[in-house]
Amino acid sequence: MSVTYEARDGVATIVAAGLEVLDVTSDRSGAFGGAREQMTITLAVDVAESQRLAAVLADGDFVLTRVTGAASATGAPPIVIDGTPPPAEFPR
Repeated sequence: MSVTYEARDGVATIVAAGLEVLDVTSDRSGAFGGAREQMTITLAVDVAESQRLAAVLADGDFVLTRVTGAASATGAPPIVIDGTPPPAEFPR
């Protein structure tokens, strides 16, 4: 499971990738046209991931995705959530 954040400038950032899903619960009643479904997804994260997720959750604009077959992000520039550009050694 991955968490993606879209900043106000339209730049999408992968906040955490490859997270283990520990639990999924839903209030889904099974009826069509019922109340909007709410889900709770419990993810295993480390300290750094928990801090990035907290920032994204505070903003409220995130997407959970399951992506397979993607190339490794090793060496990709970090994009800070507050919009600060990446260091000069990482060209955009």
